[in-house]
Amino acid sequence: MDEKLTWSTHIQKVVDKCKRVLNVMRCLVGREWGAERKALKTIYTGLIRSVLDYGSLAFGSASETLLKKLDIIQYQALRLCTGAIRTTPISALLVEMGEIPLYLRRLQLRLSYWSYLKGHYENHPCQEILKPSWEKGKKNLKSLGWEIENDVKNFQLSSIKMSETVPLSLVHPSLFNEIIVDLSLLKKREKGNFSESSSVQSYIENKYFDYVQVYTDASKSLSNNNGVSFIVPEFNIKKCKRISDDLSVFTGEMMGIILALSWIEEVRPLRSLICSDSSSSLYSIKNNQSNSRPDLLLEIQLILYRIQAMGLIVIFTWVPSHIGVIGNELADRYAKQASKNSYIEILIPFSKEEIKSYKTKG
Repeated sequence: MDEKLTWSTHIQKVVDKCKRVLNVMRCLVGREWGAERKALKTIYTGLIRSVLDYGSLAFGSASETLLKKLDIIQYQALRLCTGAIRTTPISALLVEMGEIPLYLRRLQLRLSYWSYLKGHYENHPCQEILKPSWEKGKKNLKSLGWEIENDVKNFQLSSIKMSETVPLSLVHPSLFNEIIVDLSLLKKREKGNFSESSSVQSYIENKYFDYVQVYTDASKSLSNNNGVSFIVPEFNIKKCKRISDDLSVFTGEMMGIILALSWIEEVRPLRSLICSDSSSSLYSIKNNQSNSRPDLLLEIQLILYRIQAMGLIVIFTWVPSHIGVIGNELADRYAKQASKNSYIEILIPFSKEEIKSYKTKG
């Protein structure tokens, strides 16, 4: 770092480091021989782009002249990957290689870091950079905190609530009982052993004849409206809700399971079977792990903990969708119906992964 924090020393070191990698890439390519584009892009991503990204939250305040040096490195690397001639426009190279300009890359990283901080408590030491500063109006500097504030306003993210990055449980995880998830039908489908709804219904009726069947589902419309539902065919019970827009289908599926578990906790049937067509949700529940929605997984675990404390039994099973399983078809229909409701009935905070998709759409 230089004394005046212009970042010139740091950026020059980054350029020199990347040039050494560029020389290696030149040794790997030729007009009629050499490494494939995929291999060259792997080198670019791992040894050049990662170096260009490192510290960009801080040196993003550097002058345009210095930042253009990094753009030149990106251009040279992509030209080597594609084998394009020197006069090829950078925009064409970016499209060809599926990359974005570095200034957008830095913007993406800033907003990702913002979403990371918003998911933490106020006592996180880096929360200070998100707070207002009296110096902002007096100095024309591209400070990280000030730039993030402008980015959040431009992408209309100010009112969005973020889920906790690391949710904490009031119950120690060692007290949670093992969750039974039956994936037999999924394994049979992967082997191609069944294709009709009658075989699915027969399996459930024979193995879980004394269980109350609860079917859950989620739906996402073309306008990114989300609906979730669960039905209990035995008691002719259905419940469907519209949840926050722009969430992932996985979040909707997890929320449908939460609604079903809440009903079980309230009504207290002795044995319940939750049938879902979301294999990703069931795998998360089975493995007690979810990178995208740890908060919803924790809520499921806590509800199950209370249900099991009452002496009730809950089992999860996977059922295929769109093959005529009556319970699943009804749950799907009501979920689609809920997504068309005129107002949102359940507000759900965004996860870090979902905010990335929201930013891309914006």
